[in-house]
Amino acid sequence: MKLTVHVTLSGDDDDTKTVVREVFALTREALTPDTLGLGLAEAKNLLAAVQDTLVTAQVSATVAAQDTCPDCAAPYRHKDKHTIVVRSLFGTLRLDSPRWWHCPCQVHPTRTFSPLAALLPERTTPELSYLQAPLRWAGLLRCLRLPVE
Repeated sequence: MKLTVHVTLSGDDDDTKTVVREVFALTREALTPDTLGLGLAEAKNLLAAVQDTLVTAQVSATVAAQDTCPDCAAPYRHKDKHTIVVRSLFGTLRLDSPRWWHCPCQVHPTRTFSPLAALLPERTTPELSYLQAPLRWAGLLRCLRLPVE
């Protein structure tokens, strides 16, 4: 038996091309307790592949939507790119973030900017922050040597 998982990405408008990507393939032989369902490593690989596909599409669409000056509609000139790290509930994401020169049609406080870095200033998703908050609180109580109930 072979299991193949495909992810279909389609945009909100009709002009966007639909992309189908195979993210996971699994072959099973005879049924045994070890081969029943997904193993932990297989489930992690499946989740990582889906997460990578979704994040890549989201970043590409967001960067493409912001590649022109909102004032004069001229395309921004590319300076370089760097990697930003975002911690999520499902692991660490390393995102390629372009840096662009500001358009000379307006005065800006900096010469360059990174739109992706500006959209993700916290570098931690809200779900991960929510789950880590009790641990931080317990750590503070321990440092203060207050009794934990």
